[in-house]
Amino acid sequence: MWRGGATAASAARALRSRMLGDPVHHPSTAILPIPSARAACSAPSAASPAPIVAEAAAASVAVSSGARSASDVLRHYGQCYWELSKARLSALVVATSGAGYVLGSGSIVDIAGLCYTCTGTMMVAASANTLNQVFEIKNDAKMKRTMRRPLPSGRISPVHAAMWATTVGTAGTALLACKVCAG
Repeated sequence: MWRGGATAASAARALRSRMLGDPVHHPSTAILPIPSARAACSAPSAASPAPIVAEAAAASVAVSSGARSASDVLRHYGQCYWELSKARLSALVVATSGAGYVLGSGSIVDIAGLCYTCTGTMMVAASANTLNQVFEIKNDAKMKRTMRRPLPSGRISPVHAAMWATTVGTAGTALLACKVCAG
């Protein structure tokens, strides 16, 4: 996890340095444009094809580093969403609701209904935990135990976290309403 002191701080700085000025830190802004080999070909030149080959090699390196950047961005946001959701705490809520579903269903348990209940509950709990952290940024920044969370440490913006909470909360509520309470 990101709770490693100097390692976490340097990783967070490295990730923030790759992000552009987008207030939501959209992942597509973290990938730099690839230099075009076509631009080198269109310029009139009396030189040999060596600059074109060098340009193509540079484009190839940019593509592979762009893929790594996309992978890093996905890993970064996945880690942030995991921490914002407080997934281990949310799992306890899911276990409780799942046990209640099983105990309340009688002699035959609908496995699909149980899965929908657990998934929807996890999404709503993740949303609630994320919104709690959005509202408590200043207090979390003051305490040693919470200052390394994604919002106080600046690894994700409050707008992005609120969008995540809204999306996952709405989807979880819709799942529970349509699939669990429908019958």
